[in-house]
Amino acid sequence: MKINVSITEEDYIKFNEYTLSQQGYGKHMMLLYKIIIPLIAAAIVVLHLLSGVNMKFILIEAAALGILSAVWLKIGPKLYQRSMRRNIMYIKKSGKLPYHERAELEWTDDELIETTENSITRIPYDQITSVEETDDYWYLYYGAAQAIIVPKRDIRAQLPELEQVLRGRQR
Repeated sequence: MKINVSITEEDYIKFNEYTLSQQGYGKHMMLLYKIIIPLIAAAIVVLHLLSGVNMKFILIEAAALGILSAVWLKIGPKLYQRSMRRNIMYIKKSGKLPYHERAELEWTDDELIETTENSITRIPYDQITSVEETDDYWYLYYGAAQAIIVPKRDIRAQLPELEQVLRGRQR
């Protein structure tokens, strides 16, 4: 089976967001990013408690750091995603896309072959560690943050056949 896909900047951003929120390493990094400020705030309050600082000061400090922590938990992940988007845009402006805009994907008996303008990548099926599906994409992971992105919009006519192939290849 062969299909042609085209990847946009938005597709690549959504892939990174999905990987950050759903996959092991990204999920752990996002959790750490969320809790770092509350942990630091708690450590500051505990240190001041242990050092005998005025209790009124500690209560005011705890309230202020609690508010800061709550705000951080709300906006921290959004700031991280915005930073990721800016980095992708910067890389794109430098002329070095971190993804292939067009590719042909071919499923053979033994491997998935991705053919782009500049390269051919052969991925044996046993190297595909997971196949993830969202409403708009299939992600075929073959590394911690490496995946073949298959936008469903490109393959609507072939979707039932592809779903059968992908479900048959899942570990």
